[in-house]
Amino acid sequence: MANRIAASEKYDAACKNTRKKREIADKAKADKAAKSQAELAEAEKTEADLKDAFFHISDSLKAEFARVEADRTADARAAITHVTNAQVKLATDIGTILEAHSKA
Repeated sequence: MANRIAASEKYDAACKNTRKKREIADKAKADKAAKSQAELAEAEKTEADLKDAFFHISDSLKAEFARVEADRTADARAAITHVTNAQVKLATDIGTILEAHSKA
């Protein structure tokens, strides 16, 4: 009978210890879950902020590229116009010289 009482007391102590450990584990899980949720929220905020920054930079680069392309197009158009006008003037001058030379 003494062994049974001792075993019962050990069992009760083990149950109390298990309950205590379970409560600690459950609390730790809840704390970790809350911490995980907080970390997830922070990660999502960081991701959203970085996504916004990425798209802002992308839009800025696209606008800059478009501006550079427009400038290059305008510069090329001006250069082609200048060369074309110079060729027309040269052809006109050559025509004038040839006409004057043929009359002479």
